[in-house]
Amino acid sequence: MDKLDRHVQPLSDYDQLRPKQQIQTKYLVDIKADSTMVFCMSISGYIFYNSKVGTRHPTLQFAYLKKMVRLGHEKGIASELYVSAMWADDLIQQRPEWGMRDPDGTLFTGAYGGYHPDPNGGSPCVQGIG
Repeated sequence: MDKLDRHVQPLSDYDQLRPKQQIQTKYLVDIKADSTMVFCMSISGYIFYNSKVGTRHPTLQFAYLKKMVRLGHEKGIASELYVSAMWADDLIQQRPEWGMRDPDGTLFTGAYGGYHPDPNGGSPCVQGIG
């Protein structure tokens, strides 16, 4: 889990993720799975793919999401993409207009100190979630 602290690097080293092993191992192919849920973003709001909107996780040196979807597709495994609708700290820092607000208009700071996307606003983080 990433630390939501603007003064230190995230705790998790996502560069250790191994998509090929995750798809091939007992977790998916060997149990004949037909779908998997793939995380698109950590709770810190860093994303697991290349994007014009967000920042790829600083410890992740490859497009994890792209590899998971491609490898899964090759094995007949569909990917359900999981985007957190509760935490998006880095995205909200970059795009404050997407953030949830306190009654006084300041950005809402919730659990673990992170900013949250506004579920009623125009944030692409939560569009289509209903």
